[in-house]
Amino acid sequence: MGGRRWLRRAVAGLLVASLVGANAPLAAEPNSPELAAARELFKQGLELEGKGEWKAALDTFRKVGAVRMSAAVRFHLGLCLEKLGSLVEAWGEFQKAEAETAADPKPESATIHKSAAKHVADLDARIPRLVVSVNVKASLSVDGSPISAALLDAPIPLDPGPHTLEVSAKGYVTQRKKLTLAEQAPPTKVAFELEPVAGGAPPPPKPEPPPPPAEPGSTRVAPFILTGVGVVAFGAGVGLALHGRAIGQEVEAACGAARPCPPSLEPRYDDGKRFTLYGNIALIGGAVLTAGGLVWLVVGRSEPSHVGVHLAPTVGGIVAFGRF
Repeated sequence: MGGRRWLRRAVAGLLVASLVGANAPLAAEPNSPELAAARELFKQGLELEGKGEWKAALDTFRKVGAVRMSAAVRFHLGLCLEKLGSLVEAWGEFQKAEAETAADPKPESATIHKSAAKHVADLDARIPRLVVSVNVKASLSVDGSPISAALLDAPIPLDPGPHTLEVSAKGYVTQRKKLTLAEQAPPTKVAFELEPVAGGAPPPPKPEPPPPPAEPGSTRVAPFILTGVGVVAFGAGVGLALHGRAIGQEVEAACGAARPCPPSLEPRYDDGKRFTLYGNIALIGGAVLTAGGLVWLVVGRSEPSHVGVHLAPTVGGIVAFGRF
């Protein structure tokens, strides 16, 4: 018994040394009040461990880690967590302590590395695993904590003891199961068969109905308007063309036998040409509009987009063209 106590004190001494010496910043800052306080807390944590006060020791080592985390602190966090039954969390702390001291040749680091590796192996054998499968894509939570969907059908390490599982999916009834996991037990497999909610899955949204057809009376107004505009334009074109022709005859009569005509008659001659051009444009546009309106009336199409008349400016004026 005395030999074990001596060995434990020797190991604790090495761990204290690892906290003070294995981390260069601690030794490089001996006057830092925070680091000095952390060293004192570390020693207090070791004393609490020796008394078996694992919860108080855990809180003390966590305070030390908040100031300066080291492999020694991680080792003792794992030791306290293991004694308190939090095997999975302790397993993680021992793994970190083992990894952080793997390449450190110092004797105190070698001691931590060897002890942490032993705890990792022991806990790996003690920690039970849970494998959950669900018949649909669902969300899983264990004891109220969500578990990634990627871990479904995969072994999930959990602490020994009672646990509550819950799976849920949209459109399905949520299910819960309670179970108790034992140390060193083979993986426990739990399968959930979720059932749709009462009434089945919600029906897909109905497509919007097509817009109601236009009233017959309204579909016949547009072709009449188009035809009317075409007739008016055609009549205007006739008038303009006749006026331009009359001006031309007037200039011809004024010129008589004199060729070329006197320069004083050129403005009047240009007026005749301009009225004739405008008249021709109006004649063509009116004819196209009238023909489009008549075709629309005969065919009876309700979509005027099939009949179109477009006006395009040109050097000599405006040209109208259509599509039926």
